[in-house]
Amino acid sequence: MAETIVVATDGSECAVAAEDLAVRLAAEHGWGILGLYAVDPRRMGGAYVTDLAGALGATFPGNFVTVVRQSLEARGEGVLDRLASACAEMSVPFQRRIAQGTAGEAACETARGAFLVALGRTGEAGPWARRLLGSTADTAARRSPAPVLVVPREARHPRRILVAFDGGPQAGLAITWAARLGRKSAQPVTVLSVHADAEEAARVAGVGCALVGAEGVAARPAHGHAEPAEEILAEVQTASHDLVIMGSSRHTAFRDWVLGGTAARVMHQSPVPVLLCR
Repeated sequence: MAETIVVATDGSECAVAAEDLAVRLAAEHGWGILGLYAVDPRRMGGAYVTDLAGALGATFPGNFVTVVRQSLEARGEGVLDRLASACAEMSVPFQRRIAQGTAGEAACETARGAFLVALGRTGEAGPWARRLLGSTADTAARRSPAPVLVVPREARHPRRILVAFDGGPQAGLAITWAARLGRKSAQPVTVLSVHADAEEAARVAGVGCALVGAEGVAARPAHGHAEPAEEILAEVQTASHDLVIMGSSRHTAFRDWVLGGTAARVMHQSPVPVLLCR
């Protein structure tokens, strides 16, 4: 799946925003789209099916699970048909896949060997799902082997790009993505470094700018000394950025819950899409 964006979608508001942004990026850069819809087995058994049967005024026939699965698959085909039409309008190569499993698991599995994964910040379950540490975006951000683009309900085409840079390996990947996307923009990439020591923050931001510049893309430095997530979110608002790019290490939901996580906080609070690189 070289240079193909996996778009994990359930047809929800944020997912549609992710679809639109992914198609625009693919059209601009000559990439392809693989549309992914997951049929969640949790919807085909237990209380969910019993309640659904009751709502329909039906007894619980032996083939009801099959009917529910077929209904979910038909819905998935409809969601992917809309994405296919959007790709056709923009002359973007399109593939489709309906997977069995939770959306997060399906996205991570399909991401093996993928170029990029794009998905909505919240899906059909809504923002409350994060409280259970089980949202698709959280799962993909922690476990996807490919970079993950998390999109809120609204997204502009990324012309003003902010990359968070601390000099680490993941930050280096973020610089690579910033340069790749920045080549199509007339605006310089903003390289933000956060450190308690102002001189060190300025030095690291300068290194990041030099790395972006080596790719033939203009860059400007920014630096701060407060908590990293706060500085990133503040910079997004100050300069009206369209996209945040940052490094992210694989770790567990428990670690995020106990220690907190800059990437997780920015992903869930940023008003613009966040690209997590690893």
